[in-house]
Amino acid sequence: MIGPMSEEELHAGVAEGRFERTDLVHLEGQEEWQPLERLLGAQEVEAMTDFEANVHIGDEVMVLGNSGGGGVVTRLRGKIQGIGPRRAVTTLSSATS
Repeated sequence: MIGPMSEEELHAGVAEGRFERTDLVHLEGQEEWQPLERLLGAQEVEAMTDFEANVHIGDEVMVLGNSGGGGVVTRLRGKIQGIGPRRAVTTLSSATS
């Protein structure tokens, strides 16, 4: 169970990979605890601008993927190995935390 917390704190925690989608969350000003996945819904993800200036070889990354299938979101962690004109090459492994 997470909270109570502000929406800003929630989004920062999600960006840092600190929460699971099934965690129960209590936002400030709300009466009920809700699963994180309900609060997030199908929100848009803001794309990074100026990728070349912000991403470097060796940077640590966390990617949300579906490597296990069945609609299960899996956190994968790794490092940037290379940067090309249309993609970044990473080493990724399943995150257990």
